[in-house]
Amino acid sequence: MPWTAPATRATGDLITAAIWNTDLKDNLNYLRDTEIAYAQIVADVSVTATSSATPNDVVSSGAVTYTGEKVLIEGYFAHLTRGTTNIYVDLWDDATRLAQMSGNSYTATINGVSVANRRTPSAASHTYKFRAYVDAGTGTVGAGPGDGTGSLLPPSFIRVSKVAA
Repeated sequence: MPWTAPATRATGDLITAAIWNTDLKDNLNYLRDTEIAYAQIVADVSVTATSSATPNDVVSSGAVTYTGEKVLIEGYFAHLTRGTTNIYVDLWDDATRLAQMSGNSYTATINGVSVANRRTPSAASHTYKFRAYVDAGTGTVGAGPGDGTGSLLPPSFIRVSKVAA
């Protein structure tokens, strides 16, 4: 249910159950339920693709039907290890490359990479995902369970959340 702008009330106005539910209850539920999609990986993903046109899938939000409201797409990668000299992580919507979100050519491994992209998807089904490619060799998008039982790396993830207009 979308946010509904509450009407301005005057002293003596009658507040019915329907008005109360729309102006208060439904809007509080909207504010509480901001996460639309979340998915994580708990093991490294090897990146061998060498083209932005055919990258390796890293993590996908899964198909979600959106309402045309603004969203924030966030990603976190425990580490990015480059191929021969580079690794790139792009944001995709189904089969469309939307943005290059991160790249690493500075050092062999970069830890704790966070990315975000705010957009307004059309009112339709969308599958947002992070995909990666390297210049040559094999790169890695690192992830772990983060539970202290093995690798102490946290999960890498994608999260899609509603944002205020």
